[in-house]
Parts: sequence; structure tokens; C-alpha cells
Amino acid sequence: MKSWQCVGAVVVAALYAGCSDDGARLRTDGTGGAVAVAGSSGAGGAGQIILDGSGGSSGSAGSAGAASVSNSILGAPLELIPGTGLVPYAIGPNPYGIRGGGFLARSAQGNTIEIGNEPGKICIRGTLAEVPGGNYSQYWGVEIGFNLNQGAPEQDGVPSDAGTASDAGDASADAAAASDAASAPEVAQPWHPGNVIGFSFVIEGPTINLIRVKSLPEGADSALESNVYCKTVNATSGVPQEARFSELTQYCWSSTSVPVPTALGLDNFSWQLPADVAPAGERPFDWCLKDLRPILAP
Repeated sequence: MKSWQCVGAVVVAALYAGCSDDGARLRTDGTGGAVAVAGSSGAGGAGQIILDGSGGSSGSAGSAGAASVSNSILGAPLELIPGTGLVPYAIGPNPYGIRGGGFLARSAQGNTIEIGNEPGKICIRGTLAEVPGGNYSQYWGVEIGFNLNQGAPEQDGVPSDAGTASDAGDASADAAAASDAASAPEVAQPWHPGNVIGFSFVIEGPTINLIRVKSLPEGADSALESNVYCKTVNATSGVPQEARFSELTQYCWSSTSVPVPTALGLDNFSWQLPADVAPAGERPFDWCLKDLRPILAP
């Protein structure tokens, strides 16, 4: 059974700042739960399927199956597990090096939002007010997403989850360091895609409007509009959508075609519901995100 968490007012200091009282960047807010990840950013085996241009498959899917997206190799679904923060989900262990908690960002004015806790889905519902007088900085909309590489902090340059050899006399010091690491905020780092070239996902629900799929490159200030790399999606309920990194372009609402830079890594991946200018009126939304999968290079 789905239940809903009503999210109170969140003041976002800058246009694309993160969901925190002080306007911290999404990648460093530390609000999401992180999990240990096995393997590297290379391709996983189970649940992959190769799809040709006609939508037919070459080979067979693993037990997890795969949705039909043309000219793609889809990896296994990323498991959504309970996490902390306003979006109570984190990405579970996977072979693609992806780990991180969910986040919510919202403009200071003009929106309401509730987050559902249905297993395996991120469900949101609420309303967006129209943008009055071009005041996008206060009415830009809402955004949910994930940090892509969020783990435990380092201790003296060594990750806290790394095994180290020590003498018996150092055991107490090691235990104290482990305790400090466990209580310290989890740190968001850049994620390097490797052979992951984008993500496939399914949006389902009774009320779906315009969605911008976004990713923030490493080193970019999320408060600057020039660092918005996105793809506009008009989703049909239950139909798989794909967003390749080459399709996420700067100012995607315009005619520019500069793709998101990935050389230094990516900080997060998200779905924004942008508000409309007057006289659009109030716009409701009510949908769930599920079946999030990496798209792999052929």
C-alpha cells in the first residue's frame, strides 16, 4: 500500500540549488542514504538485453528482463531501496558504480509536493503554480533525482570502507576511526560513466506533464542556468523513455546542441517539472518513476 509524505516548505536559495535550508549544492547535501557497491562502472551481465533497430532482441534477457529501446543495450534495473532525506530512496548495489541517495529540490514559491513510498517506485504528486511576471527564480518548479556516487568519507586519505592491516595494538584506534566514519555525513563524488551512455526509465500515472531530464557535470555550479543540461520528455504512462548523455544539451528548451560534458564525471541525474508562464494556470502532477536502467554502449 502506498502512503504519502507531505513535504513542508523548502527554501532554495538559488535557481538550481539543492534541497537544503542553506541552499547547499545537490551533490554535497549529504541527505541521501548511500550503500556499498560491488564491481565497477563496467557492464553487468544479468538482466541485459541487446535490442536492434526494429525493436527486436538479439539474445535473451536475464531474469530481470528489459524494456524495448531501439539500438540499445539495457542493463539490469537499478534497485530502489529505503534511504533517508526528503526522497526516502537510495540506489542499491549494482555493477555500474552508481550509488547515492535521492534528493528533492523545489522553488521557493508556487508548488506543493508529496512523496510516496511504494516499493520499487518514486511517486510524486502535487501542483505547480504559473510563473507570475517572469519570476522564474522563485517559481521554477520542482525536481527529484539521485546523487550518482555518494559514499562514506575518507579517513586520512583512505576510504572508511577500505580494509587496512594493523597490529593488535591499533585495533582500538581503528574502531574509533570506523565509528567516526559511520557517524560522518556521506560525501557525494563525481561518477564516471564508463560504458554507461544514459538511462532508460518508465513514468506511469494519471497526470503527467512536461518533464526535463537533467544531469549536472562535475565542477559545475548548480545555481547557474548555463549549467543546465537537459532533455525534454513528453512521457506516455507505462512506456519506456530513454535519455542518453549525448541528448542532454545546454538550455534544452532552446535550439542549442551542446551536450553535457562527461570527461570529469557527473554528479547527479534528475527529473524536473518546470513551471509554465501565465496564463497557464495551476498545473497538477501525479506520477511514479520506475524501471530505471543504465543504457550501455554497444
